[in-house]
Amino acid sequence: MEDFSPIARLEMIILKANSMDGTAPTKAVWGKVFNYDKDDRLSVADYAFEYLRLVERVEIYLSVVISNYSKSEINKNSVISLKELAFSFSSPTQWNSHNSKISDSVLVLLEMGKALYDANYPSSETKIGNEYIAELKESLDILFKSIFDSGLSRELRLKLCADIIQMMNAIKFYEVRGSDGMQEGMSLLIGRYAFNSTELKKKEANDVREKFSDVFSKFFAAMSHANTLHQFLENAPEIMKQLINQS
Repeated sequence: MEDFSPIARLEMIILKANSMDGTAPTKAVWGKVFNYDKDDRLSVADYAFEYLRLVERVEIYLSVVISNYSKSEINKNSVISLKELAFSFSSPTQWNSHNSKISDSVLVLLEMGKALYDANYPSSETKIGNEYIAELKESLDILFKSIFDSGLSRELRLKLCADIIQMMNAIKFYEVRGSDGMQEGMSLLIGRYAFNSTELKKKEANDVREKFSDVFSKFFAAMSHANTLHQFLENAPEIMKQLINQS
């Protein structure tokens, strides 16, 4: 199964970018790497931000798995180069003027970091199949409509719908965030559900509870496929039983 740990995700992004035509506009290169419209300024900004967040997260992991990481100027400069690439996402200049930041030391650091991460965490994250992502997204769409059309208070409907939109964004940026983004989104949604259990256990919320249970089931399947959340997954059925069966 494909390694999808944070360091592996960043390495895949960098290797893909490094393989692009050096004479192409830099913003077009990043558009192809992440599959977005290079002329959509919002997408450019969003992906530059997500990329930078990933680099910062990887930097933390590297400092954990590599001995004396902080004492190496080569390591520091390599990470700085990776961060600086985030500011090239909107650049119309040729990719040749930016891809020099992907030096051999950058590639060696990522490869070494990935190997050490895998050695320390043999049950690391794997990539979720597209079918699991599609089913989760569909169940979220259905839950959104159920909440929107429900008799729940206006404030709660607004908050739950906002939580679902955040979850959908986590799916949109899955290639960068990995399962961490979806875990954070689901944690927020479950927390909102739990804190408003009195209102959600009413008869009027039967359909919402049913649709929420389906979302959790699809999320459970996706996370199982990603090989993450081991302890949470063991307790998940009981968590949902307590949340859903309250009427």
